[in-house]
Amino acid sequence: MELLKDELYKIFSKKLIYAAIIILIIYSLFTMHEVGDLHIVKGAYNKYFEGYEGKIDSEKIERAKKFGKDIENMDFRENREEFFGKSLYHIEVLNIENHKENYSNWISKSEESLSKLEPNSYKYKVEKLEYETLKKTGYKDSIYYTAGWDEILESNSYIVFLFIGILIILGVSPVFSEEYNSKMDNIILSSRHGKGKLILSKITAVLIYCIFVVLIFSLFELITYGTLYGFKGYNVPLKNLQRLYDCTPFDMPVIKFYLIQRIFILLGSFAFGLFVLIMSSLCKNYLVPAFISGMVFLVPYVSDTFNFPVRKIFAVTYTDLIRLDGFGQGIDIINFLGNPMLYHNFLLIFIPVLYAVSISLIYFLSIRHQVS
Repeated sequence: MELLKDELYKIFSKKLIYAAIIILIIYSLFTMHEVGDLHIVKGAYNKYFEGYEGKIDSEKIERAKKFGKDIENMDFRENREEFFGKSLYHIEVLNIENHKENYSNWISKSEESLSKLEPNSYKYKVEKLEYETLKKTGYKDSIYYTAGWDEILESNSYIVFLFIGILIILGVSPVFSEEYNSKMDNIILSSRHGKGKLILSKITAVLIYCIFVVLIFSLFELITYGTLYGFKGYNVPLKNLQRLYDCTPFDMPVIKFYLIQRIFILLGSFAFGLFVLIMSSLCKNYLVPAFISGMVFLVPYVSDTFNFPVRKIFAVTYTDLIRLDGFGQGIDIINFLGNPMLYHNFLLIFIPVLYAVSISLIYFLSIRHQVS
């Protein structure tokens, strides 16, 4: 326990970490979506959605069609709240009707395609997995106010994942490097606690630090977007969110998916923390592991942004594990040893294997350093 306390103190006593958190949060506040018309958004939802949420029926469809006629000759500048509220309700309801038709057509075509494919072929397995998954979750069939949760669930893949990665690099890079640089490593490793317990305490400290970082930004997202847009819609089915999740493989309420998303972000953050720890165990100057880890983290993001060919080389990167871009928004399938597997199920196998390899490597490198 004393060793763990010492390692935690070494990480959490660095003022740079807290300065970075403050800077990143301030930057995030300045780069958020424009909120100048937020009162219009809230007013529109309260006036035109309140009392007309839930499953789509003939009454809601007629209401949407009426709103569509109302806005045809309406001047947006004269009554922005009415125009916004009626337009959004009209679009949302009709989109759900279109999605219902598209879903039915897709199911029919999928059943027809499966009947023609060889049951043992990989293509058959992929289509069957897609079919069974979407058949289970169904289609978007209801309309709700979920603006807050739309923002909360999407903000991680926009910018928050970068903040998490930066803080992990800042906090973990010096863990071994500072001891090497100060010549304290041989003294510490030869202490009565032994190198095994010391290494374990460092790994545990990194885990606790990663939990701290993820919690900080998760709370920031909840407080900020919850204050701006509210938490209404936390208990609606995920597929009925206003944006992006109408083809989700997760058949569950929004709040449950949010917790699952946070767990996966934490798992990915710890995996990246172990990688940074490996780099730290190899270098005496903590700037070197910080630079290498930063490149490993940023290159996939830059590659995706500018369509560089890195994605063709690596199917899963540390950046993906934290960013979770598109996570839960569609049927994402990985070819795992010749068998199709849903991406989130694949991660439940991949991440523990990555942990085992990383931790073994940390022990090996630390022991080798002591011997040399």
